Amino acid sequence: MTGPVTVHVMSGLGNRMRALCGAAVLADRWGRRLEYRWPVGRGFEPRLDQLWTTPWTPVGPARALTRRLGGERHTERLEALDTTTSRPLYIRTKHALRLPAGFDDWGTALRRAAVVEEVARRVETTWAGLQAEPYVGVMVRAHALAHDKTKDASPIGWYVDRLRRIREEHPSIPFFVSTDDPSAVSLLADEFDDVRAQDDKGRYNSVEGVQAAVADLYLLASSAHIVGPYWSSFVTMAEKLAPGVGSENSRGLTGPSMPGPGALTRAADPLRPWERAG
Repeated sequence: MTGPVTVHVMSGLGNRMRALCGAAVLADRWGRRLEYRWPVGRGFEPRLDQLWTTPWTPVGPARALTRRLGGERHTERLEALDTTTSRPLYIRTKHALRLPAGFDDWGTALRRAAVVEEVARRVETTWAGLQAEPYVGVMVRAHALAHDKTKDASPIGWYVDRLRRIREEHPSIPFFVSTDDPSAVSLLADEFDDVRAQDDKGRYNSVEGVQAAVADLYLLASSAHIVGPYWSSFVTMAEKLAPGVGSENSRGLTGPSMPGPGALTRAADPLRPWERAG
């Protein structure tokens, strides 16, 4: 009997999900059970099952320790992994897994996960306000706990300049803003008309706050184009949910460029943003 794949995830939402979904790809390929250690506390409060519904099995610290002591221990560096091994695998990392050649991208596992009812309600409520037109998703990191590299490389002034240029080509396109600092929404709303955002997003990294962040994630992925910060795993998740959507940051394009007028798309269903409508 082959042993399980156990992954111990760390850090914030994006770092956790890319490691977890990569481990899910590995476990699915081998037909093994996936176990995950998902620490919660004051720095990050929600459990995975308060965000997504998945078939994966949570384990506590004692079981995770047993798996670590009894299995092969790995970080994200799995390029040379022996794909014939039957031993339990224990992976501890906050980074995307570097799987052997031929394995699916971790986005496939993310797209199979279904958001919980409260997240779906938030997505659908905001989506109704966006009506039936394509929009640009704008993701701003400005919270005091955000990575300094991200904030330094992508200040709010860069967003203002870039969105002005987008409006020159698309004069009436709405902007949906996802941010960890409500003042960023106010600043952009002072500069532009038709700026949308979720209300009542809750405290940073609380259960309510992260549920709102997951809703933002699906709304970003449902947009026609994403303008986001440099060095952000959150934007990477949105790209995985909608692989064909263009994305850019202050250092340049990370996906296709923004289409011209008449070629914009958006999601047919915001809970399945990889399915597009004209």
